[in-house]
Amino acid sequence: MKKVIVRAAAVVLPGTFLLVAGYFTLNQCKTDATVSFEQMSELMRTTAPLRASVQIRLETSPDQVFEYISSAKTLPEWMPGLASLTYDHSNAASAGSLGQGSRREMLFGDQAEIEEIVQFDRPYLVAYQILEGVPLRNHLAVMTVEETGDGGSIFTWSQYFDIKRSSVTGWIMPYMVSRFLNNASDNLLRQFDGVMVEACYSPSL
Repeated sequence: MKKVIVRAAAVVLPGTFLLVAGYFTLNQCKTDATVSFEQMSELMRTTAPLRASVQIRLETSPDQVFEYISSAKTLPEWMPGLASLTYDHSNAASAGSLGQGSRREMLFGDQAEIEEIVQFDRPYLVAYQILEGVPLRNHLAVMTVEETGDGGSIFTWSQYFDIKRSSVTGWIMPYMVSRFLNNASDNLLRQFDGVMVEACYSPSL
């Protein structure tokens, strides 16, 4: 029996390793990709590599999706671990209203994160930067909502950043962010129905 198990392991384990290696090769983000949307604000540009991204198709309109992903009331419903958040619109493009220049403090358990909205184009785009709270640099997150032509939407969420290699947590930030995006996508799929289109993440190399 032991010989059979050993032989089976000798056959299965290399194949499993190849499948896992193949998965991460096929699903690894292109780390040299950078944001360069000429029609968008200079604040949207970054030299940091793409570290994680998800794209899902949702069975509802862009207006509904955008309102859900950007509203302070609904963010804790789908962002994993988000306990509360507060907004400061004093420097927003439209004073007192959510938009470019708005800042928010996101509380994940005991961990506080300060973010600034750098682009806000209802109902198609939200981009923000994490300024404090996590071990990364040159962060830019871009959320886009596109029409599908049949009443549905394509939601894409991409995260660009450089790693703070002086922090142990910094080395695993790409994986942590990727897992966060995937869990958030699962929540959105449960809320609206839909399917995962693609996902990728790039390790901290």
